[in-house]
Formats: sequence, structure tokens, C-alpha cells
Amino acid sequence: MTYFLFSILFINIFIFVLNKRIATSINLFDKPDDIRKFHKKDVPLTGGFFIYATITAYLVIHKLNLINFNFLSDNELYIYYICATLFFALGIYDDKKNLNANYKLSLTIIIILINIFFDETSTLKRINLSFLPIFDIGSFSIFWTLICYLLFINAFNMLDGINLQTALYSLVLCLIFLIYGFNYFFFISIIISLIFFSILNYKNNSFMGDSGTYLLSYTFSYFFIKSYNYGNIVSADLIVLAMFLPGLELVRVFFERLLIRKHPFSADRRHLHHFLLKKFNLFCTLLIIQSVITLPLIFAIITKNILLPLIIQLIIYTFLVIKYKKLSSFS
Repeated sequence: MTYFLFSILFINIFIFVLNKRIATSINLFDKPDDIRKFHKKDVPLTGGFFIYATITAYLVIHKLNLINFNFLSDNELYIYYICATLFFALGIYDDKKNLNANYKLSLTIIIILINIFFDETSTLKRINLSFLPIFDIGSFSIFWTLICYLLFINAFNMLDGINLQTALYSLVLCLIFLIYGFNYFFFISIIISLIFFSILNYKNNSFMGDSGTYLLSYTFSYFFIKSYNYGNIVSADLIVLAMFLPGLELVRVFFERLLIRKHPFSADRRHLHHFLLKKFNLFCTLLIIQSVITLPLIFAIITKNILLPLIIQLIIYTFLVIKYKKLSSFS
């Protein structure tokens, strides 16, 4: 346990101290453009390095038999790490080159299919929601799993637009796994990396970047599916609720962009956090969004009721968008 904590802390302190040098060595900065990006200096896009280095260190510790990793056979472990590495690399390349949205989507699909075809246990074969009949997906399992990955990865990416938001949401997801006792030390490791990143992110000294959002969203998607398939989370209710607000945001922005003939995965300032920032400061904006995500989750975990929190979250989200959208100007 001591070796584990020392290793994870050491690797994060190392990246924390060398944050700017890492970005400089590969020219990985987010530059202000006064259109969508209003920060006043070039900011290192190094959030993904905290997460990737932590995952790598954790898996090395696991392979040395110093700590256990729930359910993962060597094959599952290798496939997860290969795909995580590919997503991390894709994110770095996208951060540097600003890839075309169609290329990003195509490459994302290829990586997910690699995961699905080489690891059958990461495929969804049935849907078990408490308010719907249980039904098998059958021959559509690969397609349905691919859609679930794509929806969450893109929805998660849309949350990354203001400081601390992605980190706070990721902390909430990590806590869900901890509550259910699923890969406890792995998610403790991720929490440590998120804390170190957040210290820099709060002061505009590091952004998560696509390398971080791709890696985190893939990781959470992967382990939600795994925990569901292995029975750690009995039904899909909690997973749906945890991803509901980002999903609503994805659907709304997707169709708004189509209506104005923009690519549905292009970047703009049509997100809820942009609307709220026109009226509130960063702290209040984060408090509102995280409350809408977290409070229904707490209610659902305590009461085992999912339908009411979903309805409440939908109503509050709709109210916030309608009320504050008119304050925002789009680009």
C-alpha cells in the first residue's frame, strides 16, 4: 500500500513540476484566439499526461503483483492499455493539429472496434433498466456497444470548456466506482492525478486537452461496461443517470448545429457552461452544473429510485438552457 501511494504521488509530482517543460518539448499549448478561447496566455495541454502516467504506473504496480486489479485477465489488461494509449495519442495529435471532425470520429470508431473485437467482455449484450423490461441485444450488441462508447466520449468532451469542470465530473464518476467497491485503488489513483491537475487548471497553468478527455471518457466508458457486465453495478440505472446531463448536452448541441448547417462535432460556444458564465462567475457556474449532476445521483444511490432523479435532472437542465441561452452570443 505504501509503495503504491508513493509511486502514484511521485509520478504526479514529477509531471506537476515539469508541466510547462513537457508542453514546451512537444509544443503542446492552447493558444488564445479571442473567438472561443479567451485566456490571456498560451496554456499547456498537459491534463492527459497526469492521467496516462498514473494509469501506466498503476498497471506496472499491478503486473508486479503488488496490488490487485479486479477481473482483468492479461488479455483484458493489454487491450485496455493499448486502446487507452491510442486514445491518448489521438488526443495529443488533435491538440496539436486540430483534426477534422470526420477524421476524429473515424479514428475513434476504429479504436473502439479494436477494444470490442479483442475483448468480448467489454461488449453490452443486454439492457437492464429498472423501469423497462430486461431485453437481450443479440446480434446488435457490437453496434449498440459502439454507439454507447461514442455517445459518452463525445458528451464527455463537450463538458470540457471551463476550468475544473471535467476534473470535477471525473471525480464524481470515480466516487461512484469507489462506493460500489470496484477497482478501488485504480480509481484512487485517478483521483490523485485529477487533484494535481486541478491545482494547475484552477490557475490556468494546464488544460485537460483532447488527450485527457479522450483518455478519461474511454476509461470511464470501459469500466462502466465492465462493472455492469460483472455485476458490480446491478442495473444500468446509475450509469444512465451519471451520464444523463452530458448526454442531454450532446443531443441538444448536436441538433442545434445541424439546424444552422454546422458540423455536429465542430467547436463553438453553445454549451450550458457558456450560457451560465454570461450571468455567473466560474465558481457559481461549476456549483450549478455539478449540483445538477451530483444531487440526483446521491438521491438515486440512497433511495434506489432512478426515474424521479432523471425527470428532475431533465427539467432543471431544460430550465437552465431556456433561461440563460438568450444571454449568450454564439460563434
